[in-house]
Amino acid sequence: WVTVHAISVETPKDVLRAARGKSVTLPCTYKTSSLDRDGFIQWDKLLRSHTETVLIWTFSTQTYIYGELYQNRANVSGNVQQSDASITIDRLTMDDNGTYECSVSLLKDLGGVSKSRVRLLVLVPPSKPDCSIEGETVIGSNIQLTCQSKEGSPAPQYSWKSYDVLHQERQVAP
Repeated sequence: WVTVHAISVETPKDVLRAARGKSVTLPCTYKTSSLDRDGFIQWDKLLRSHTETVLIWTFSTQTYIYGELYQNRANVSGNVQQSDASITIDRLTMDDNGTYECSVSLLKDLGGVSKSRVRLLVLVPPSKPDCSIEGETVIGSNIQLTCQSKEGSPAPQYSWKSYDVLHQERQVAP
């Protein structure tokens, strides 16, 4: 008989949302027919030009190697021996926004799908907007109104309404 090993790694949610300053658990589970847990779990943040290591957890020594930005902020939170490779990241910042990849590598189970991704959206309330008026504020003149918040995730969107002298809403030119 030949034993076939094929690992399967999955993240049950595509997108997670969490507030700045709080903690979030990035879920990741794996299935394997191998009883031997010799290998490692690795989480990376995927950036445009490169990947940034969050952490690597080694089964044999049960030790961590941390990426520079995640030291003292990230830990494996699941029961890794029971196929749970989830991690928790504490003290979230805007820089934590992005796509993360969970990878499980077992020396006795190198086939199959060993990676899965999840996107994290860190929520930040918008800061008080800075607003300005361009143009002469005289009846019949055109003006341009702008408002912008320095902070906010997702980015805040502003809309305008215009009212006539009888306080009836009127169409605004785009």
